Amino acid sequence: MAKRKPLGVRIICILGILGAILEVVGGIGLMAFAGFISLRIPGVPLPAFFTQPLLVGIMGIALLVLGIASFIALRWLCAMKRTGWLAYMGILLVSIALHIASFTFTDVILPAIIVAYLLYIRKLFK
Repeated sequence: MAKRKPLGVRIICILGILGAILEVVGGIGLMAFAGFISLRIPGVPLPAFFTQPLLVGIMGIALLVLGIASFIALRWLCAMKRTGWLAYMGILLVSIALHIASFTFTDVILPAIIVAYLLYIRKLFK
């Protein structure tokens, strides 16, 4: 009888894929918004970051690439492949590092829990 996937992995995959879809949509939205920044209404202020279309476009591309990479890693993770485990652990560790660097320590908690869980069940991935 074949072993079933752990429930935790299923939950991580489902929620992660939903998050990856939102990252892709957000990346496309930021890239589209970057094109419209120069068409803004005179006299309507924008936050300083949004006055730089190049920076907004770069952020959109980065979010799009991260979303696609997350989707691929999560598909592999859902298939219980070792490459999926390694790829998603890399994405989570980068996420933790970026949250620590930006001093948003509360955003470190969930990725840290997922890393701990995936380390605990790492022998199931082949």
